[in-house]
Amino acid sequence: MGDARAEIQANVHDPSGIKTVYALVGNRMNLMIDLKRTNQYTGFRGSNLPPGTYSVTIVAVDEVGNAAQAKATTNLIILDPRDLNDDHIDDEVFNRVEQLSAIGLGPNEIAGTVSRESKLSLDLIKYVIKHSS
Repeated sequence: MGDARAEIQANVHDPSGIKTVYALVGNRMNLMIDLKRTNQYTGFRGSNLPPGTYSVTIVAVDEVGNAAQAKATTNLIILDPRDLNDDHIDDEVFNRVEQLSAIGLGPNEIAGTVSRESKLSLDLIKYVIKHSS
């Protein structure tokens, strides 16, 4: 499946020429390049940021050395890879419920086992069991 990544694009132009363009995301610099020389710079943010919402700031440095920056109008949201459906419950909990159900355990046995293993409350696990059928 490969690492998740986000593509970041920005239109940047300066009559004196552009030397460097990068995006700041989570206090990390992401170099951006204009392969087609159309003032459309593209960079990629890998999956090495912890889950969260990050602002994106584009910084451009012209040939003279002047820097300008602009904050993007949208944020970059990194989801927890263990919680891709974004319900704040580790997807492994759902997998474990299905696994125990497949071997024939009843709802109370499943709830007790998964609650102990995941350290989540018994009531939450019962809710997951009830709503995952």
